[in-house]
Amino acid sequence: MKTLILAALLVPGIFAPAFAQSRGEFGLGGMIGAPTGVTAKFWTSKTQAVDAALGYNGNLAIHGDYLWHAWDVFPEPKAGKLGGYAGVGLRLRNREDDDLEFGFRGPVGLSYWLARTPTELFVELAPVLKVNANNAIDLDGAVGLRYYFAGRR
Repeated sequence: MKTLILAALLVPGIFAPAFAQSRGEFGLGGMIGAPTGVTAKFWTSKTQAVDAALGYNGNLAIHGDYLWHAWDVFPEPKAGKLGGYAGVGLRLRNREDDDLEFGFRGPVGLSYWLARTPTELFVELAPVLKVNANNAIDLDGAVGLRYYFAGRR
């Protein structure tokens, strides 16, 4: 548990330099699902981004992903912008016995940008390969919203 809390405290420190230089490329928001919590995203280009989340779904969990976006997969909506994304990432979760559970994530999702505000709505599913004594498969999934500071991607 102490290790997970320490990891959770490091996430803002990881994103702080990106936020300071982001010029509208950094978003912060919330998500509901598995897990429910806070989420942040930093765009490295028009099609690639890094995201992270800290949440709770029976246990405290933290994850981070590298994402590739495709903006020409779906028909263009009348207002806003719609795209799909896929990525790879890692998840740490505290288990009931206070041990850490480590896993590899493979998120896929939809991202919709509102037309007049720097806001992204998203829905994603992420199979997780848990690396522990059982090596089981888990599934994360969430619906969320991120507000982008100082502009829109």
